[in-house]
Amino acid sequence: MQFKELVLEPFSLLQKQSANLKKTLIVLDGLDEIDDKVAQSDLIRLIAETLHTSHTSPFIWLLCSRPEPHLHDTFRHYETRVLYQSIITSLEDDDGHQDIERFFLEELHGIKEKHSNRFASGTNQLGETDEFLSHIKSSPFLYASTLIRLVGGSNMTDQACQLEDIVDLAERPPLLSHSGRKYAQVDMLYLHILQMIPPDDEIVALRLLGALTVSTLIPAIYLAAMLGIPKVTFYSSLRPLYPVLLVPHEFQYEAEAIRFYHVSFPDFLINPDFSGRFFQDPNLSRTRLAEAQLRAIDNAVVLHSYTSQWLPRDPIMQAYAVTATSYYDVLIHAAKTTWDVCSQISQPSRQWLLKALLNFNFQCLQDVSEAIPTYSFMLFLWWLRESVEEIWELRDIVRTSPTSDIDRDFVRACEQSHRSRPRKPIVSPFPWDRDDMDQILKEPRYVLAGMGKKTVLILLTSETVMVFLTRDINDL
Repeated sequence: MQFKELVLEPFSLLQKQSANLKKTLIVLDGLDEIDDKVAQSDLIRLIAETLHTSHTSPFIWLLCSRPEPHLHDTFRHYETRVLYQSIITSLEDDDGHQDIERFFLEELHGIKEKHSNRFASGTNQLGETDEFLSHIKSSPFLYASTLIRLVGGSNMTDQACQLEDIVDLAERPPLLSHSGRKYAQVDMLYLHILQMIPPDDEIVALRLLGALTVSTLIPAIYLAAMLGIPKVTFYSSLRPLYPVLLVPHEFQYEAEAIRFYHVSFPDFLINPDFSGRFFQDPNLSRTRLAEAQLRAIDNAVVLHSYTSQWLPRDPIMQAYAVTATSYYDVLIHAAKTTWDVCSQISQPSRQWLLKALLNFNFQCLQDVSEAIPTYSFMLFLWWLRESVEEIWELRDIVRTSPTSDIDRDFVRACEQSHRSRPRKPIVSPFPWDRDDMDQILKEPRYVLAGMGKKTVLILLTSETVMVFLTRDINDL
């Protein structure tokens, strides 16, 4: 609907008003690099259905992507309804090889010219021998582009030595576990880059990489604050990874996210056969990130002033973090994303659940409830209920059956609210059965969360999540 009203209809109107107005070409490159495969297919569906229903569409679409099977299937689904042409190009032919070589040499000459003082007279041909260029041409374009970022990076103090190391690396055969793999040489380059991380920075760098593999597009400041990493440490640990990560400049620290240059790098990190000791277990990464996000929410305290600014309650976290205003943004981000991260954790350990949730103050959710997505929070509730079934200390951390006087007061208030205002929708218990998800939020649902005096009643509707404390019972 938004696409139709904000893009399609205005352009169509312009086209009708001007007979000479030509169609607009929209190029969408890197379709396969959208994080969610479902979102990739949904985008194709949106474009195809728009073209099918509007034969006078003002757009011509050029979608560029690796030939992934699920994208092939989606295109084929619409081939009888939409006029499109599939063109599969290859970099394996001579023209493709020449393009890669031309790109590499042009960029390399630029680096040598810019850093001429670092290339001695005897190194003029370094990286330009026929043997090495043959290696470059026969590798994916990704290899050449990553190598150029590695050698030409502003963080490099000796470009000549770095290039010499790469030439030596190219002469080594691929590791046995990588043999026959298209990206075998890229894998070796990734390993080389990871091995450049100083030992003192490796733990922090790998922790950041682990978080990025499971939750992309986190602004740098949010990631640093939630993981408790000082800004200086944040940048020093990531500096060796600039060839594979697009890291925002320090003046963009509060707004920009860290991005992978190519999806093959996170794929490499989560495959132990390829990444070896640098392997990032997605389940462990989600566990660590979820714990950090819950801690960020739980540690927040508002500074009661006219600015209503926020800071972490924990003085240790205050030392790491950010301005009070920015910390509120961190909380909002955590309120939006924590629940999806949690619900994707497979078989969380008893120890972790007790550590992360036993003392979690659900009352803190009231201050950020407007940012909590209803559907994600529903999935979190189901995941939490299933995860704690066998843990006595946590088995009632979320519930719909009252277990205390406070619980009964909450439920009684819900019932009395409907009796006193008959037109108000009936508030029903949240169902623990997932069978009929579409019907669940056709009426408001409540769930009790937390223990003792920290108990809250959470009310879910199709649009909002509302959190009520004991002092709010009369507002139900």
